[in-house]
Amino acid sequence: MLMKERETGSGVRLEVNEKILDSCTQLIQAVLRLVRDANVLQKEIVSQGRGTASEKEFYKRHHQWTEGLFSAAKAVGLRAHVLVDAADRVVNQKGKFEELVVASQEVAASTAQLVIASIVKADKDSKQLKQLEGSSRNVTSATATVVATAKTGQQTLEEAIPDFSALSLHASKRLEMETQVNLIVMINFYIYHTYKQASRNLPSSYTLSFGAGVRLKKPSLPVVCDICDVISRQISDC
Repeated sequence: MLMKERETGSGVRLEVNEKILDSCTQLIQAVLRLVRDANVLQKEIVSQGRGTASEKEFYKRHHQWTEGLFSAAKAVGLRAHVLVDAADRVVNQKGKFEELVVASQEVAASTAQLVIASIVKADKDSKQLKQLEGSSRNVTSATATVVATAKTGQQTLEEAIPDFSALSLHASKRLEMETQVNLIVMINFYIYHTYKQASRNLPSSYTLSFGAGVRLKKPSLPVVCDICDVISRQISDC
């Protein structure tokens, strides 16, 4: 997804999208590490608690814990999928930044449930438990990064790409006239310097003959600045 965006995107939007995809990737990686740690801790719990019973018998005997664990694991997978989908929609301008924020927070919530379900029967002195708790903190940190990146990205795009639909009629008209002024100033600048450059290659006084007695003398310098003055006054009166 990130490689595709770099091939097709550009400018401010590309920069924002790269940061969003990068933060989401880091969150997904943190979640995967947490799931692996939870799986290792789960096996440790089963190994220490089953005694002479088989693993299947242990899960059956502790069916409530087992169901809670599996339910939490499924929720993590589902929320991670929703997060990826939300990121894809935002990058392709089909979704809202708020959707990405909510999706990342739901990922964090589901991983918290998985941690709780995993540690219920864990030995408090277990090294693997400490590892899982560390992974949980990493998920929380990565979630905060996604939220911050989404909010900053939204603000950056709003500043770089004005929302004309939110402008009032007065503000919209004013912006339109300011744009016209800038365009006329550029045209005036171009005409002036083009004329000045062409005049250097012509005699100070000349007459062009077009036949049938039609003659055209060297024109005077065109004045376009007056138009700019008129529009500027119109803007100041708004």
